[in-house]
Amino acid sequence: WAKLYKKDLFQKLRYPEGKIHEDEFITYKLFAQANRVAYLDAKLYFYLIRKQSIMNSGFSKKSLVRLEAYSERINYFENIGEFQLAAMTAKRFIDKCAEYYICIKDNDRNNIRIQAIALYDKYSKYFCYESLRENIIVKSFVKCRVIFWLHHYLVKLGIVLKKFLYK
Repeated sequence: WAKLYKKDLFQKLRYPEGKIHEDEFITYKLFAQANRVAYLDAKLYFYLIRKQSIMNSGFSKKSLVRLEAYSERINYFENIGEFQLAAMTAKRFIDKCAEYYICIKDNDRNNIRIQAIALYDKYSKYFCYESLRENIIVKSFVKCRVIFWLHHYLVKLGIVLKKFLYK
């Protein structure tokens, strides 16, 4: 979305084939390889949002590939000594795990939670939370699933009540 790259950056890098969220696998490498990066706060690009697009399709098993991309990114940042960036990515990984955990119905649920707990234990001292709510979600997901589920269902109940009360 809204990124333009010099062709030279792709001499050694390629988007992975057959994966959704392919930009998650390569964008950070492109930024690291670039001599300059510029940012414009202008709307110069218009994106067509289709009903069948990845962004509108909701969760599917294919969505788990994003966690693979985050794992690769964490390893990349660790290897070049950028531990703060590794920690930021670990936090995103845990956030996504918490989001996906609710949608998954099989053994993948425990696998992603185990990965999230390991990353939390390794990087939580670096985490910055934007809100108390975010802090509660992340900590309850890795420390106490009962509180995590309770929060999830209270949020769902609040959404239902809002729709019912404001009809």
